[in-house]
Amino acid sequence: MKAEGRIDAIDFSKGILVFFMVVYHSLNHLKYGSLPHEYMAFLPPSFIMITGFIITQIYLPKYRLDANGFRTRLASRALKLLLIFTFLNLLARMMKPKFSLGYVFELEDYWADCLSIYVIGSPKMVAFEVLLPISYILLLSIVISMFKLFTPIFISIFTMFIFGLCIFLKYHGISIYNLSFISFGLIGMAVGFIPLLHINQLSKRWTFLFLLLVLYGFIYWGGGDYYHMQILSALISILIFYVIGCKTNAKYSIAKLIILLGQYSLFSYIIQILYIRLFVSLTATQTAKLNMAITIIIVTIVMSATVIILEYAREQSRVINRIYKVVFA
Repeated sequence: MKAEGRIDAIDFSKGILVFFMVVYHSLNHLKYGSLPHEYMAFLPPSFIMITGFIITQIYLPKYRLDANGFRTRLASRALKLLLIFTFLNLLARMMKPKFSLGYVFELEDYWADCLSIYVIGSPKMVAFEVLLPISYILLLSIVISMFKLFTPIFISIFTMFIFGLCIFLKYHGISIYNLSFISFGLIGMAVGFIPLLHINQLSKRWTFLFLLLVLYGFIYWGGGDYYHMQILSALISILIFYVIGCKTNAKYSIAKLIILLGQYSLFSYIIQILYIRLFVSLTATQTAKLNMAITIIIVTIVMSATVIILEYAREQSRVINRIYKVVFA
């Protein structure tokens, strides 16, 4: 069920990232140490970077004459993400308590860590951690728009300021997870001011794709899981996926599936983690390499099937479609 204004190449990029997320989360849950961070450093910032890009590339032109509509849309989306994040983490605490002192204590312990979770950001303390900075970049966009500062110059200057601040803090051994991820979204917003026509023209050239692959190779061999390398690798990776999406015929079955997963990226992100945790909990040999491959394959298949079923159900039932929109759209 494709919404108006969607761009297949962007959804294709998000769909590819969803597949990589399955691998990334599987490696994390199967205790492969720093392996996912070393080989897929581009992945954590990619979704929030795309979110920032969509804000300025799609939402801003769409609501240019309707500032209230723009703010309402972003506020609704941000609030839903905050509620989904909180609900899922509270549910996780109830299903797998950290202590044996009852549900009330679990709730009190969770809210006692509000500063660490909601302000600083602590991915080791919570799940679905990428939802928070995405909601924050949406809220920040609302604040910026209220002061009529949504211009390429202001966004670029503000992005450079936040980027510099993050570098300064990291140099002094201070890491604010949420601030770093907000900077990824701001970079996406700054890039989103580039006319899509220019990007599409470059995407037609095979030499451009080759150049991107070479650049990513240099970054991979000389990089690592560092803040500035994450930014570069995420930007180039998204561009690579976008160019491939532009060159791929959307009528092919695999392309259709990738685009569909991109359209349901939030839903896919959530259910894949739930499926991975379920599969890992049912598996005895969690560290076996064969088990990793099986986990990735099974979760990918089940996740894809779930999304296909949901798409069909939305087309057949107004109630299901309405519920989905209320929660995820």
